[in-house]
Amino acid sequence: MTDLRTGDCYSFHVEHPAGTLLVHPSANYLPGVLTAHPADTVYLGIGALGKQPPAFREAYWKEVVAATGATRVVAIHWDNFTRSLDRPLQALPPRFDDVHTSLEFLSERCADSGIALVLPRLWGPADPFAPVGDHHR
Repeated sequence: MTDLRTGDCYSFHVEHPAGTLLVHPSANYLPGVLTAHPADTVYLGIGALGKQPPAFREAYWKEVVAATGATRVVAIHWDNFTRSLDRPLQALPPRFDDVHTSLEFLSERCADSGIALVLPRLWGPADPFAPVGDHHR
């Protein structure tokens, strides 16, 4: 896992007749880049976000979620990717991340902003354009 450091941050913006979405798999950001890419749903990478200082988490929220105007956040990249996907999802080990802190932070920000927070189900269907509150079909 430590050999996978690239220092780069990639996002994927998808426009569809049903809506827009942003896949932002890395818990990092470039200031101001995403303001030009509104998204209804943000698939938000939170891996190692819980180990970051509170000021970083606030800036991350502002630069990725608030900047896009999202109404739904789907937390991704929080699970232990060394674990086989034929087993239930498990959080990254505490030495790599504090997933509880990340999810607590997201829960508070989403509640304060009226944004739906979703945790994906392994192999479950998901519709990023479904009405908020009806993410899984």
